[in-house]
Amino acid sequence: MSRAYLIERAKKIVPLLPYIEKATGNTATRIGENVFMKPCPFCGKIQKHHFAIDTTTNLYKSFTECVPSGSIIDFMMHYEHLSQNEAIEKLIDLANLTNELEETIMPKMTKETVKQHVELEVQFNHVDFTNLVEEAHCHVEQTSYFKERGLSDHIIQQYKLGYATEGLNFAIEHHADINEQPSDHMKPYKCILPIWNAEGKCSYFISRIENTEEAEGKSKTHNLKGRTLELLNERYLMDYTSREVIFIVEGYFDALSIEDIGFPAIALNGVNNTKRLKQLIEMHQSHLESTCFIVVPDNDTAGEKLLENMYKLNIEFAMLELPNDYKDANEFLVADKEAFTQFINEGADKLLNTKRGDFLINYLDAFYSMIENNEFQPISTGMPKFDMALGGGLFPGLYILGGATSLGKTAFLHQIAEQVATAGTPVYYFSFEMSRIELLSRSISRLSFLSNPTAGLTDAEVRTGKNFTTVASLLKEYEPVAKRFDIYEGRLNDTIEKN
Repeated sequence: MSRAYLIERAKKIVPLLPYIEKATGNTATRIGENVFMKPCPFCGKIQKHHFAIDTTTNLYKSFTECVPSGSIIDFMMHYEHLSQNEAIEKLIDLANLTNELEETIMPKMTKETVKQHVELEVQFNHVDFTNLVEEAHCHVEQTSYFKERGLSDHIIQQYKLGYATEGLNFAIEHHADINEQPSDHMKPYKCILPIWNAEGKCSYFISRIENTEEAEGKSKTHNLKGRTLELLNERYLMDYTSREVIFIVEGYFDALSIEDIGFPAIALNGVNNTKRLKQLIEMHQSHLESTCFIVVPDNDTAGEKLLENMYKLNIEFAMLELPNDYKDANEFLVADKEAFTQFINEGADKLLNTKRGDFLINYLDAFYSMIENNEFQPISTGMPKFDMALGGGLFPGLYILGGATSLGKTAFLHQIAEQVATAGTPVYYFSFEMSRIELLSRSISRLSFLSNPTAGLTDAEVRTGKNFTTVASLLKEYEPVAKRFDIYEGRLNDTIEKN
């Protein structure tokens, strides 16, 4: 077991938030899904949004950058003034993993020597299969296999997915660099799945059996003998294009499923191919530092193995877990493309927002959606000219109405509240002068004048039952409004804190 793997295990065992609370003696403040320390453990500032802790990723961030963002190890180093090795040893001890710690001595290497060292280990296929796969792509209309896998015409064309009626024998006979012999065994492998390198050439391809009935006793896919198994879209790691997110999956069709809805995806083409992924990331780490890798494992033992391998190699990544109804991403796409698209989009947004922090870029889409859905529309007071004076009506916020006594302030606000409730918006009315009975009597009185201006009832007449039949009818009419109108009767000892 590697030291790096032990460190990652320890980070997951020891949660960051309780550790910081214990170390500082302060309790965190929760605002929605966000957690903040006040005051800041490092500079002592008391702004509530100054020092944040992400309990999902076990990372902290100072929004004024009084201390670099980081993990529990970084916190120990900066807050407790420990060296990196001291912090790691303390974390492993807290996680009760000391007995599993293996001492490792790593030679100091510059970035350049690290890159040269890794390049010696990564093997590339210096061969060009472009003409071969383009020829196979010309016959792709002879199969419905790719469309049955849920792939669009655009993706089939973009990746030049191909088909050969003779199976892999077609490729063997048309390309001298394929170290295979034609045979009946090769005939079922009719689907050609190209892998394109950073130069735009096909440096490797996988062949797959089209008919599941022919797959009995055979592997569904065939990898080229004598050639290095490459990752689908490993070119994303080498082309120096800035990408905020790259999905990582096991299978070729899983990657194309994600590509089909607009996200870049890499297929390992086997759970044991994570070492190549790590090597390529290390080779090109300078332009991948801001990229978020999101792993979508299959719902099977292979998916568990993929995650295990990723943890062992100490590759920093986020995980998006598929619903239990589907074995892999492609099966989800085939079953319900709309739901799959929503799942990937929402999953990526959530994980990226965690990484981005509390910046406005995270809220632009939601802000647009709220505008589109008219969520910022004001509430009408029921008085058009007053609405106009308010800029359209009542917006969220505090309004203060002032004036001398007995000018009708309570009657005015009570009428607004009632008209708002009548229009469909629930109202909670605090009254510290008049009782619920008095206000309800006024409501029925107002309603009686609106129904018949020449025979309206005063609030006193309503309470004394001068015209009981009319009052009973008006109360029945008032019921829909009463369901949305709640009146709280104030008491002398009531305070803002109490209510």
